[in-house]
Amino acid sequence: MVLVLAAAVIGGIAFGVTRFLLPALTAGDPTPSASTDPADGTTPIEPSSGTPDEEALSNPVGCLPAAVGLTLTPAAASTAAGAGLGVAVEIVNTGQVQCLLDVGAGALTLDVYSGEDRVWSTTDCPAAAAALPVLLDSGAGESASYTWPGTRSAAGCPGGQPVAGAGTYRLVLGLTTDGGPVTTEQAFTVS
Repeated sequence: MVLVLAAAVIGGIAFGVTRFLLPALTAGDPTPSASTDPADGTTPIEPSSGTPDEEALSNPVGCLPAAVGLTLTPAAASTAAGAGLGVAVEIVNTGQVQCLLDVGAGALTLDVYSGEDRVWSTTDCPAAAAALPVLLDSGAGESASYTWPGTRSAAGCPGGQPVAGAGTYRLVLGLTTDGGPVTTEQAFTVS
């Protein structure tokens, strides 16, 4: 009986701090403005407003596009023709509550473009499961890495594809969320 009473008191204190004290302490904090830094390949993130309530904290929902930060980092700014290029990817929940996100091959794609010509895509030769749901805490992230082999690709992943010639290319990372797509891109050169 004493343990039940002690648990009820602790639960009441936690509820009071969460419900009344925490919003009062954060009410005066300025909300950071959205920023875009195309040099590092991050997408613009719209700041969230308000403090999440208890229901939002205990019942995660799908990540909204404005709460998803994508970072795309090629291993080098330039590569030799046919040498390929490694690419590191980071997906971060920038929202205030945990949310569900699919980071499988059906939702997370990396494409290489030359102008409007799609040269290569992970959708042609998916290496991961089509669906891979993850629950991301606020501020938490998932990382992945890809290797573009330096050649073209085609649906069904046929071999013998031609090597991509010299020029400027774009890496385009896309993630489909319940609320819509999130994309970012980064340029690189092939010599």
